[in-house]
Amino acid sequence: MTGFWDNTTGAPEDAYTKTFADVLPNNTTALAKIISCKNKEFMGETYINIEWELVDGEFKNQHLFQKIQINDVKPEKALKARNMLKLLFIMFHVKPVDNNPPDDKLLSHLNDKIAGIKIQEWSMQRSDGSISHGNFVSEVHPSEHFTTATGKYRDFKFTSKGVESALTRNSSINYGKELNDDIPF
Repeated sequence: MTGFWDNTTGAPEDAYTKTFADVLPNNTTALAKIISCKNKEFMGETYINIEWELVDGEFKNQHLFQKIQINDVKPEKALKARNMLKLLFIMFHVKPVDNNPPDDKLLSHLNDKIAGIKIQEWSMQRSDGSISHGNFVSEVHPSEHFTTATGKYRDFKFTSKGVESALTRNSSINYGKELNDDIPF
């Protein structure tokens, strides 16, 4: 019988939680294990949610979520999502039981499977001017011979649309050539 304190050291490196990155660099590739795969619904939108845990590389133990939007209103996006799901089924030898969307029982056959994934970085400017950013899983590959690599952060550039200034308020005024020239220093 194992005691409560067996296998514990009390050392900081064994006790502290690793700090994770908010956003992983674009084009990062890593082996990842599916922690859970199930149907989800949020604000009327249904999709398949996969929770991945990176099992190697610089970001080992980081968790990512992949939304597979098989019911998207855009037919091309829904088809791409169904193809991603079918790719996972083929890769892990999971056979659909019928021609209906998979239920959670069937999706659970993907749990604990390991694949190579490619992680992309996204960023968008909200209507209030604030910036949202995150990651998404763009590709999945068999784990055998898969190469792990850390990508590079993207440099997103956004306009300041919606920001009012003297120039936008008075856009009909011709300020002359000096405002259109390059700064002379």
